[in-house]
Parts: sequence; C-alpha cells; structure tokens
Amino acid sequence: MTSPPPIVLDGGTSFLKVGYAAQNFPKYQYPSIIGRLILRSKEQQDSNLIIKDIICSNKAATAQAILQISYPIENGIIKK
Repeated sequence: MTSPPPIVLDGGTSFLKVGYAAQNFPKYQYPSIIGRLILRSKEQQDSNLIIKDIICSNKAATAQAILQISYPIENGIIKK
C-alpha cells in the first residue's frame, strides 16, 4: 500500500495555492483577500450576494466594488 503524496499549502501575498507535492501546478488557487463592507455601498448591493461583516477569498473578489479590500498575508506572514 502506497501512501498519498504530501499536501502543499503556499500562502502567498496574492493567492493561497493548494496541491500535492507530486504535481507541477497547484490543484486549487484562492485569492488571499478579505473584504469589509463600505458603509455607503449598502444601497448598491447586488441582490444575489449575501453581505456579511467580513467576506473572504473568491466572494470578496467578485464584490470588490462595494468592499474595502485588504491582503492579510505579506511575504508568507499573516498580518493584522
């Protein structure tokens, strides 16, 4: 019985990449962003998007127009 290859997590400034050590490219990529609602944008919100206090990753990327975006990871280190 062979064991599965190790899982690799690469937490970069722009993207979190996840894959297996035996692969050339990551299997999944997620934006490393956090969005907080801009107060004046409540009237502009899209009816298909559920707005929360904090929105992360892909959902934050699609709603950038109504969010204040921040990047919590800098050079592989999680910042405030």
